[in-house]
Amino acid sequence: MDAFALIAVIVVVSFAAALFYQLNNGVGGAIARARTPLPQPAAAKLPPAPKSLEDIEAFHANELNAITLTIAELTPHLLPETSFYHLSRAVSEKHAYLSRDAADDDYLLKAAGSVQRDYIRVAAERALKGASFRRTLRDMTDTERATLRLADLLTAVGQISRRERLEIFTPIIWNSGQGFLITGGPFNSADLLSELRSSMTTLIEGHLGPSPSATERLQDALRKALGPDSHLTVRERTVLERLLVTGAKWMPPESAATALVYGQPLRPSVLRLGRIEGSDSELLYDRNESLITIAPPGQGKSQSVMRNLLSMDGGALVIDIKGELFEQTAAWRARNVGPVYRFAPSDPDNSIHFNPLDTIRPDVAGAYEDARKLVNLLMVPAEQGKKDYWDKRGLSLLADAILDTALFEEPDTAI
Repeated sequence: MDAFALIAVIVVVSFAAALFYQLNNGVGGAIARARTPLPQPAAAKLPPAPKSLEDIEAFHANELNAITLTIAELTPHLLPETSFYHLSRAVSEKHAYLSRDAADDDYLLKAAGSVQRDYIRVAAERALKGASFRRTLRDMTDTERATLRLADLLTAVGQISRRERLEIFTPIIWNSGQGFLITGGPFNSADLLSELRSSMTTLIEGHLGPSPSATERLQDALRKALGPDSHLTVRERTVLERLLVTGAKWMPPESAATALVYGQPLRPSVLRLGRIEGSDSELLYDRNESLITIAPPGQGKSQSVMRNLLSMDGGALVIDIKGELFEQTAAWRARNVGPVYRFAPSDPDNSIHFNPLDTIRPDVAGAYEDARKLVNLLMVPAEQGKKDYWDKRGLSLLADAILDTALFEEPDTAI
């Protein structure tokens, strides 16, 4: 066979190979079909709705909690399959380079370039569909956190669907590509990861809009939920109104019984603050935040405390200057709640005793440090920088005396 015949055979074989490639979606496609396929993320059902208002509040109160979404959760309910194909094809056209400089008759290089494009397209599509992204509550703005919390609450009370919840969650969690991206496969290099992040931003914001659009969706849902035709219960409406970012507002009397408690049945620690004037509702309080009562003398502040001491099944530390709260409640609490102790230095015969020296450690090194701390607690400190020599020496002498007494004096068991 002469050289010309050999060249002709090579050209024919190359042409046949190229034609076979085109008719069978490329050699890469044939190879992909021949090997065991990689596991594909199934088109997931919509994730379950939040369970209870209390669980939602507890979750969103912890800033270290993170929310993770997967593309599988969003497909095909929010992100259509065709979008993945077009985006992955754009990625392959950009990163496939083998056939860019191929001559018109360079069928082998064109075939290799087509294989490369097909491989990148399939890999990009799998990476897109298998990706997930995560964002921690601490990294969000107050408005974003309030939006997610209210979306969960609206879902729990049946005002929005799980799909509508995802429409609100997704732009905020993705955060224009600034969320933590998790993906597998060959998309591990910096340039391909950057391309994947850009493609996902196009995909998510193209269908669901940027982060501010989530807030608009929520506000529209809130207007419907709080409108006159809403079917919310009084408690559900109260919780939603309390969590709206609208500043302080007066509590309506009809919500007093449920607005400041975690749920039913009431916990033993609930505080009963009194009946609201002109209403049959009693104001109940059972939350972790501090509570202060302000009223003129003789308006029943002590009576309110006494009433709760006679009903609350839980520990209480009471500052009782007059001693009347102890006299009225100690016997009942000792019978029904637990031990009651009275510390009254001005009435030592009817008081428990506390010796500050008992807090000093028995070893010398630790004892001196404890004695110095005790001196600083017992003495009124001078202004910063105003301590003179005698003040410092006096404090040191007092610390030495306390140290000696604590370590070497025999305890007086008669006290």
